[in-house]
Amino acid sequence: VVRLQRVNVVFHRTSSARELTQELRIRSTGERRFAWQVGATVFWSREASTLAFGAQRGALAGSELLSSPVLSDLQRVGPPAALNVALVDNPAARQILFNDSTEARRTIALFATADYRLTQALRLRAELRATWERLTLDSRTANFLPSFGTSLGAQHFHDITPRFSLDWRLNADLLVFASYAKGTRSGGINAIPNLRADEQTYAPESNWTAEIGAKYVGGGLVRSAQLTAYDIDWRDTQIRAVSATPGFPSLIFSNTSGIRTRGVEAAAQIVPAGWLALDLAWSYTDPRFKAGSEDPGFAGSCGLSVVNSVSSFCTIRPSTISPGQLVPDISGNLVSRVARTSWSAALTLAPPLAHFRSMRLHVDVTHQGNEYDQNIDGLYFGARTLLGARLSIPLGHFVAELWGTNLTDARYVRDAATRQPGFYATVPRPTDLILADRRRVGLTLRFPG
Repeated sequence: VVRLQRVNVVFHRTSSARELTQELRIRSTGERRFAWQVGATVFWSREASTLAFGAQRGALAGSELLSSPVLSDLQRVGPPAALNVALVDNPAARQILFNDSTEARRTIALFATADYRLTQALRLRAELRATWERLTLDSRTANFLPSFGTSLGAQHFHDITPRFSLDWRLNADLLVFASYAKGTRSGGINAIPNLRADEQTYAPESNWTAEIGAKYVGGGLVRSAQLTAYDIDWRDTQIRAVSATPGFPSLIFSNTSGIRTRGVEAAAQIVPAGWLALDLAWSYTDPRFKAGSEDPGFAGSCGLSVVNSVSSFCTIRPSTISPGQLVPDISGNLVSRVARTSWSAALTLAPPLAHFRSMRLHVDVTHQGNEYDQNIDGLYFGARTLLGARLSIPLGHFVAELWGTNLTDARYVRDAATRQPGFYATVPRPTDLILADRRRVGLTLRFPG
């Protein structure tokens, strides 16, 4: 017998954190061609978090359970659903513990900087930071079951991150700058027991960033302008993915080959008159996965399963991280949740009227391109061009503001939320499309105080 039943699910999350930081700096004094600074930082943090939820039992008999839907035939009874572990009579009053863990992190860092002025207009700067980090995780409960506690022991990370930069002031209004720097993020532990050894922990990631640009600030028609170009070489990139361990369809952190990002940003302010200003901004970025990158978490989205090893949509190949497993090859793909192009233009008018000297009209147009929901470059969303305006009028001791957003009533998807994978072990995870607000207008009265 198949019966459809609406299930009310209530989540309850708690978290607490303690942090302690101590820093020591020693630096040179006085106006000199050469300046330096050395120091040390010690940082301790401890964060405890729990997540619990309850699913309403409703009309289920004592011998009945919720089942996962069979999309090809909704009249069939599927395998037991994960929600059965959290069945309660009143989820608002009682939830079942899902995850319970405490993470402790200790960081010790030594750093030094040096500034040297070749001339009054040209400055060189070098920075160096060495970091030692110790991470421990006490995972008491995971996926409703007892977890591994502290049996994995402490994880240790060490890195050295230099930075070199140049500032060249061509004149009082124009500055040219360039920099080359390394950044890192430490690895960690996935708080899920019985994962494969290659998934239980994940490695640190790092990137080298090269940047060059110019800044202008003046008093004429063009009040300010900025142009920046950058290149980011990202290695061992940490990504959020579904576990490939059999029987564990949970989200974990893992590493992929890397990402190469090239981009340009530009901005300017133009002021033809004291009562009129135009602000412009534009950016383009092209983050793509390096050759050899893979994302096993989206194998299901490509149609891979225990009975199917081909895909009409994705490029499939054997994994280089987990031999014997077929994975989507995302080499050359765009990184998800990134819009390649965006721009904005804003016009501000404050006409010198006798009776409304503080009246101001602000009109802005913004544009953002599409974003991919997944690294396999499938579903995309979010492209929009929006018009907004705000008119401020002083009325004695008050200010009236007539405002509007999305005045052209553009319809677009603001976000795409893929549901937690643990509840959808045998079927594709649903994706909820969250629509943005339509046209909105309003009137605000405020007292400037």
